[in-house]
Amino acid sequence: PHARTPAPNPHRPLARASPASGAGRPRPRPRAPPRRPLPHCHTGSGRHSGEGREMEAALRGIRGKLTEHREKVVSALLFGSFVALGWRSAEQQREIEGLEAEKNSLRAANAAMSTVMWGWREELFSLAATPSSPISASRLRHIYGEEEPAPPRPRQPGSDAGEESISIA
Repeated sequence: PHARTPAPNPHRPLARASPASGAGRPRPRPRAPPRRPLPHCHTGSGRHSGEGREMEAALRGIRGKLTEHREKVVSALLFGSFVALGWRSAEQQREIEGLEAEKNSLRAANAAMSTVMWGWREELFSLAATPSSPISASRLRHIYGEEEPAPPRPRQPGSDAGEESISIA
């Protein structure tokens, strides 16, 4: 029985003959096995169409060119991928800039509304301070969630005698 040699790896360079063997030249690259022909298209009459053979020949030609220039094809595909990624990145950057502009305008509108609402609040409190007010100041504080101010405790003379005074020298 014959020993079967493994098929050469197309992605690995071929080994060179050693100088001791006297050859000194690289071995020729083995040819790829012939490819099976593509199935032919059948017309309604049962005859093979010429278009099928032309298509098969065109595909064989393209396949041959691609295998001849494999590195160029890979480089072109990588270049195309980088172009597509760059275009997508530019589109996303434009979208981000638009969203940031919208955010800034919303913040400005929010600040303007806050200022207007604070003005209305102040106007309501000044209206509540009048004697014939339709709403009391305590009711407004309750609406705005504020606590009632504690009434000041009257100071009695001599009450601060028990407290120590601290002086900074």
